[in-house]
Amino acid sequence: MKKLLSVCLVLVMLLSVFSITASAEAVVYSGYYDAEIDDLYYYLYADDEYSEAYVVGYELDTSNNFAPAGTLTIPEAVTYQGDTYTVTAIDVGAFYQSLFTSITLPSTICYIADGAFMSSDYLAQVNIPDDCYFTYFGDSVFTGTPFEAEIYSKDETIFGQNVLYSYIGNAEEYVIPENIDLIAPKAFFMSGIKSVVFNNSITEIPYCAFASCRNLTSVTLSDSVEYIDEGAFKDCTSLEAFTLTDYVTSLGIDCFANSGLKSIHLGQATYSIAGAFRDCKSLETITIDEENTALSTDGKAVYFATNFWFDDELGSMDLGYMLEYYIPGEAQGTVTLRPDVMMIGAYAFYGCKDLKEIKAEDIVAIDGVAFANSGIEKFSADMLMYVFDDAFKNCTNLTDIDLSLVDYIGSSAFENCTALTDVEFNSTITDIGAKAFANTGLTEVVIYGEDCYIEEGAFMNCENLECVRLEEGVYYVGMNAFLNCPKLETIYLSKTVTSIEDNAFNGCDNVTFELVKGTTAYKYIKNQTDFDFEVVGNYSFFQKIIDFFRSLFG
Repeated sequence: MKKLLSVCLVLVMLLSVFSITASAEAVVYSGYYDAEIDDLYYYLYADDEYSEAYVVGYELDTSNNFAPAGTLTIPEAVTYQGDTYTVTAIDVGAFYQSLFTSITLPSTICYIADGAFMSSDYLAQVNIPDDCYFTYFGDSVFTGTPFEAEIYSKDETIFGQNVLYSYIGNAEEYVIPENIDLIAPKAFFMSGIKSVVFNNSITEIPYCAFASCRNLTSVTLSDSVEYIDEGAFKDCTSLEAFTLTDYVTSLGIDCFANSGLKSIHLGQATYSIAGAFRDCKSLETITIDEENTALSTDGKAVYFATNFWFDDELGSMDLGYMLEYYIPGEAQGTVTLRPDVMMIGAYAFYGCKDLKEIKAEDIVAIDGVAFANSGIEKFSADMLMYVFDDAFKNCTNLTDIDLSLVDYIGSSAFENCTALTDVEFNSTITDIGAKAFANTGLTEVVIYGEDCYIEEGAFMNCENLECVRLEEGVYYVGMNAFLNCPKLETIYLSKTVTSIEDNAFNGCDNVTFELVKGTTAYKYIKNQTDFDFEVVGNYSFFQKIIDFFRSLFG
């Protein structure tokens, strides 16, 4: 009998595809499990207080060519090696692409993870007892199942005692029922409600809960709400004003992205807003409770007060500010930052098309996506040391930035900065991230460093690049680091370049390497590639001994 073993423990399983071989046993999804009991696979957990079993997968007879498999009833408890475990959870993707037509859960289930029944083509019914009390109900649990049609055939769906799974009606005002303390992700997605009032039990507004509710104009939070997750009010284009209570601590990325917000009030407990207001082009006013000790505003931007390491050797810390968010309408032309601002936070100037120049004194770091998709042309700072992932990605007007003190450049930090033609790198730089300068206008690259890594695709598709010199201190050149640089004529590789990934220079058809004989780079280019090269020096055995002892004694 041909069987399919499905054990789904991690989110990767959601991206996998069933594959059946011609062998008698076809094993797919061989994830971790503790026990197989009656064709179900369980992870078992026990301590002094609990003995629980989590369903992580199933075994299914596929000898009938993947026809519907009938019904399944999951037990309340299982016994394994003499011990009894209460069945409490359905793990991530546990029944992904199953063939069951109906599944009945026990009343002991309190946790259903993301994608638990996803893409089960025949699953028309999932029976969830009314007395189930949930601590978590995941995202896309029933996506791609016939049961999903039943859910969305009615305005409101509530599972167990406490989960509001979906509301798709058009109420002028929807008051969340008192028994609900858990809202499922995307619960109100694209509903027609105009107003929502929260009860006093809900602590979190989950992922995309009200996304694309384009008629929503009013949200009344209760003091119980502490966190608003990613994309919760994304694309709510009629939502113009919002007031956070004094108990909301943080807002997820894209929380209000592309909404109609014109004003928002942050409560006294709010401390994290990174990326929450991306593409809020109408936002004009941000006010902050006077008791909030973390955030402050000057009417143009929001600042986060924190301590920064100022001197590595002495270990001293100075109080400074991170610029969390700059109101787009104020980010025009040249912006001069306050001298106490030491870091620019994630998404701070994202998409500010009218921004031309930033002048800063003591900026040490620029966080991820800080200027991405903006119109910035010039960035001036005296102490910049770190530029993180995507910081200036797609800034096609950027022509001038000083990186001469920067030790770390993150992935895609300057990707698609097509007007950037000239960069001076720090002589002690340690890392140039994947695609950091991909598709830029650079014409020459000269890099020294301290065990510097040039990551995968760092300078790929730089069509104007003509000369590269990887001087002493550069250690690693990643895969496709200089892929498709058609004008590249010369590449110098120093003696410290000892690790070169395959395809690092693919597409550089006109290049001639300048090499030091006796080095690892010389042996690699000579023996493993067809590139032309010239010998410009000799790395003698005596020099190798000297370098060894220099390294040994620092």
